[in-house]
Amino acid sequence: MVGEAVNKFGKFSGKVSTHKFSHYSPTEDYSLIVIYKKDGDLKFSCPTHAWGGRFFHVSIQKVADWPAGSVHDRAGQGLVHDYHHKEFTGLDHRSGRICAAGGAIRSGQIMCSSAWLNPPGAPGCNGDGRREMSSAEKAFVEKLVNHWMRSGSHVLDFEASFIKRHCGSRAELDSTLRGKTDL
Repeated sequence: MVGEAVNKFGKFSGKVSTHKFSHYSPTEDYSLIVIYKKDGDLKFSCPTHAWGGRFFHVSIQKVADWPAGSVHDRAGQGLVHDYHHKEFTGLDHRSGRICAAGGAIRSGQIMCSSAWLNPPGAPGCNGDGRREMSSAEKAFVEKLVNHWMRSGSHVLDFEASFIKRHCGSRAELDSTLRGKTDL
């Protein structure tokens, strides 16, 4: 999907959105959802927000801000993303319309697993059925989220060398990135 995104947008950027809070606090726990596609499209809108999104949009929510009964008892078990998904996209996580992955930030550590979001199911998803993100997904998520945690910046453009290192040498990706040094 990275090659597809580079072809469409000319570069590969990740964006973090933090609804209802302004900065990272190491004493808080966070839920994160990575949106890759909606209805098979790399560019999308979410009915709960006035702005749109695109491939590799990471929504981060502070779990302490969630209302009572919104799965606090399942935090740490990879089962919190149903509330976050619905609140962010306006859709149930079982709708089959969103290609997404889930994770968390707990005690300052980025965790890349979700029992509900990481298995395959949505159009254009290539999941392997495991609750853990792939090693490439983890590398991109950790780079973007660490960048946000350290700097407060919500956008990161990934370098071509980073993309090649973590996506391998698949023909489509290589031809897309050939000759590009900075995306």
